[in-house]
Amino acid sequence: MRHTKRLLTALLASTVVAGCDGAGETDMAPAAAVRADKVQSWVSLRLNTYHSFGVTTPNYTNRVLRHYESLARTDVIGASEADASFRVVPGLADASCYSLQSKNYPDRYLRHSASRIRIDPRDNTRLFDEDATWCTRPGLSGQGVSLESFNLPGRYMRHVNAEVWLAQKGGSLPSDTATSFEADASWNAVTQANSDFKAWADETLNKIEQDFRKPGSNLYYENTDRQGTAFHWPAGVQLHALIAGGRIAQAEAFANEMHTAYWCNTKSRWGYNASAYSCGDRYFDDNAWVAKGLMELFLKTNNATYLNRAKETLAFSMSGENTAGGSIRWREGDTSGTCLCATAPTTVANLMLYRATGTQQYLNDGLRLYNWVKANQFGYGPGYRGYENAVMTQAALLLFKITGNYTYLDDARHLGFAMETTYIDWQTHALKETGQWGGHDMTNAYVDLYEVTGDINWLNIATGYLQFVRDNGKDANGRYPETWSDVGKAGAPGLLYQASAARAFARMSNTRGGTPKKRDPVAVFKDCNYTGTWGGGLWIGRYTLADMKFRGIPGKDISSVRVQPGYKVTFYENDNFTGASLVKTADDGCLVGAGWNDRVNSLVVEAVSPTVVIHNDCNFTSPGINLPVGSYNEENLRALGFSPDVISSIQVADGYEAVLYDGGYFDQTSLTTGTNSCLVGAGWNDKAASLIVRKK
Repeated sequence: MRHTKRLLTALLASTVVAGCDGAGETDMAPAAAVRADKVQSWVSLRLNTYHSFGVTTPNYTNRVLRHYESLARTDVIGASEADASFRVVPGLADASCYSLQSKNYPDRYLRHSASRIRIDPRDNTRLFDEDATWCTRPGLSGQGVSLESFNLPGRYMRHVNAEVWLAQKGGSLPSDTATSFEADASWNAVTQANSDFKAWADETLNKIEQDFRKPGSNLYYENTDRQGTAFHWPAGVQLHALIAGGRIAQAEAFANEMHTAYWCNTKSRWGYNASAYSCGDRYFDDNAWVAKGLMELFLKTNNATYLNRAKETLAFSMSGENTAGGSIRWREGDTSGTCLCATAPTTVANLMLYRATGTQQYLNDGLRLYNWVKANQFGYGPGYRGYENAVMTQAALLLFKITGNYTYLDDARHLGFAMETTYIDWQTHALKETGQWGGHDMTNAYVDLYEVTGDINWLNIATGYLQFVRDNGKDANGRYPETWSDVGKAGAPGLLYQASAARAFARMSNTRGGTPKKRDPVAVFKDCNYTGTWGGGLWIGRYTLADMKFRGIPGKDISSVRVQPGYKVTFYENDNFTGASLVKTADDGCLVGAGWNDRVNSLVVEAVSPTVVIHNDCNFTSPGINLPVGSYNEENLRALGFSPDVISSIQVADGYEAVLYDGGYFDQTSLTTGTNSCLVGAGWNDKAASLIVRKK
């Protein structure tokens, strides 16, 4: 390897010298003369997002493309993230191709010069722009993407002995060697979705500072008219946004001035008032939300001041509990009534304080409130809001962490699915809810679900509606609408709505990011014409009435169905797949005509001609996905909603086989298998991180 490296270095030096007074490879005719054909990229990359490019060559898939001292090279994963991150932008020489902009040196781009790949500052010459433009092609090895030079067609970005070169298979340079050329010139392009969310969060937080920040103060105005100080609820959401956005010093300054402006004593009790610099209008829900924020701030800073304030704030919210116990009223002075919007965050604040202090009373109070809400069926559906269910999801996850009781984890998963069915548009991914009454709290819940279960599907759900509101909701002034499914409307002028978007983006930026969900094979809807107050997608699987309800789909309530090509659904009139049945292999906008309106009590979703179906439970009992012939690395699986290392059973059609790999990119140990109802026996349960489906 050292000998080869010396040869390449010597060649680089001689090529550079020749380029001074001779015809080097970058001294060729302009691109118009080189490429008379219409160039374009054949593999789409998402613009204005950061990508990493992983090596696909077997035994080297733990390496990624990066820059070091201006030269491109590959290093093992774990190298400087910024060095290995490149923003995909329209090609500097041709917008139908791409250029790759360095993350930590944004004035520099990946380009070729004297056959070596490097990063250099743009010098505004046509030659540089052509050298820094890459046209994507399907991976030469059959996987990933290959990056073809714009002005030297037929030459590709290729790694050799950890260095990265512009190479042509069978050419005259050592880097042109035909050995493993296709694999070396194929890259696994992975979108760093969290970088999008970080940029969006920072952009929104900066816009809030511009539109709402009070001069000479850490407080904010209520609206863009800059007339009055924000009410306590939007101030609390902004506190959460600052914390999630990593602006901890600013969050502390804000929390401290909030305490001065809103904290007051009346009726022999301390609590936060709804408006600043006054007292007598206090809400149990507003205080509970801020108690949660203070606990987040305590966990970030370990400053006991915020812990003590959270205790005092929670005490105020608990003073609103009804005499019968288990529910919190809305407003101080109310003598009756129950408010889920106050009970849910008060439950979570109790559980957060229990985990921080170990004080049993907090757990007792949290459990009592939780059980009351659960007895009232969590309140999802018409008349209830997404944020109420989202916060109860967080409560269930906290109880699972505290007790280890999987009933609470099932509660959280049930709510996660039911929220998707109730509030998220199956086709567009739009969130049919407002930001303040769903957006940021549902994002908190889905991120928490992912962090506890490792199921990428939860991040994919949140990514879908966040990307929708970013792409369709943001107005010309950089503001977001109140309702996140609105398209083309002016952004809402209140702090509450903008802080909600900022918190959601910032919360997602602290994860690995996701991919908007692919359309499920089958989706069912409450009303005809694919409408109604709920509509839910389903993977391959068998769904009893209990399974349907677990996903927020009631029995005897389906009126229309969408079926993707290659799939079918069998409806049953009774539970457990009994009674009269109806098979659908295509969309039906109204089941009235078939005599099946509001009649379904169980159903089965299948592929018409399955190849390989993978499941994350043994005996094919969990919903699964069908994989046609092809290669599926860990990122491909995540994009399909299937996390690596969770496959427990696999169904393989006759004439096919699956090759499972322990590594995420077809590396490490492997197992070639047919149908296996439980991979535990083969020592492969929850082990496969990538796989290949092929004919025998």
